[in-house]
Parts: sequence; C-alpha cells; structure tokens
Amino acid sequence: MFVIRRKAGESVRIGDEILVTVLEMSGSRVKLGFTAPADLVVVRSEVLQAREQNLAAAQSVPSRDSLRNWASTILQQNAPPE
Repeated sequence: MFVIRRKAGESVRIGDEILVTVLEMSGSRVKLGFTAPADLVVVRSEVLQAREQNLAAAQSVPSRDSLRNWASTILQQNAPPE
C-alpha cells in the first residue's frame, strides 16, 4: 500500500486520467473528490463487500425441488397413523 499525506486542497494524480483531491477534513473524516473519465467506476469498498455478501446469500437459497422434498418429508413424518 502506498501511503501519502495530503492537506485540504492538495491532490494526488493516478496515471494520466485520475485526480484525487482532499476537499475537506473534519476530525477523523476526510472528504475526497475524484476527477476521472466517465467510464471509470469509482465505488466505496463497503458497497462492494455488501454486494459480495448479498450474492453469496442469494446463492445459498435452497432450490424449489429441495424445498418440496423437505416439505414432503415433514408432512410424511407428521401424518397421522393409519
């Protein structure tokens, strides 16, 4: 990880097309501004983590067939004796 200190109003350039500017600092928070090509996606890391967690949860949802099999088993176990 590359670490650099910047003050409010100072910038860092990444490559030829990305400019990151420190807009404001308040306590432990920093407001950053990004100047980049429109086709470049800039996303907060916690948004990506939440998306990954949602995708993982969606993949763990049981299929309809497995739910039907489970329900059938429960119904058979709870059926009154003949």
